[in-house]
Amino acid sequence: SSAHSTAFKMFGPPGSKRVVCGKIKRNMYGGKFQGYEMLNPDIVTTLDNSDNVLGIEPVYKLTKGVTQKRMASAIQGALAIAESVLKPLPDDLLPASILSALSWPTFREALAQVHAPQSKHDVGPHCVARKRLAFEELCTQQARLGLKRHLLKYPEIAVDIPQRSVPKTAHATWHDSPLISTMLAALSFELTDSQKSCLSEIYHDSIGCNNSRSKSSSLSPSPKMMRLLQGDVGSGKTIVAYLA
Repeated sequence: SSAHSTAFKMFGPPGSKRVVCGKIKRNMYGGKFQGYEMLNPDIVTTLDNSDNVLGIEPVYKLTKGVTQKRMASAIQGALAIAESVLKPLPDDLLPASILSALSWPTFREALAQVHAPQSKHDVGPHCVARKRLAFEELCTQQARLGLKRHLLKYPEIAVDIPQRSVPKTAHATWHDSPLISTMLAALSFELTDSQKSCLSEIYHDSIGCNNSRSKSSSLSPSPKMMRLLQGDVGSGKTIVAYLA
């Protein structure tokens, strides 16, 4: 049968040795323990290829319809995009003295380490990569809050900050954005009028339009956007945030 043919190709003839990776479960029959079994192994390879597959495999939280293999592939794609985005930026936000004193990796190294751990020391809540990423996130957040409080308390010391310019790739409305149009085409449903209205206001603010409700959107600098998107459970807040 085709099933036996596929199994033969994977495992080889009787007596062949293979490296197999997958979830092991107890085989119970008639209330008695019959041994352990592995159904639908994730990896089956020959011994000479074991170095390419053996290692610590990250396990991600999933949702319906998404497998670990698909999630891992998506993560690798996201890491490749992140690397291209980070390349023109400074090496690291944290001072080299802090990284050296705490024996922490750089930002790029930490990202790679948490998604492709090489040893047991690279996993868990106490691994250096996770500590380093968490510290930077909290540090930058507290620094921004502290600076904002200071400027509110002492407005006379505020310096003039050049107004941001609208990116050359910005479109007047989200309807004209090829990226948003592509994402909308992939959906199995159409946005409601309320979702479209919220998306329009957020999009206009994000590209620097002064009046998000105006039909004629002049691309001029506007104050920093601070919005709270409210809605009932299941009303579609997530897709609006994703598209925006």
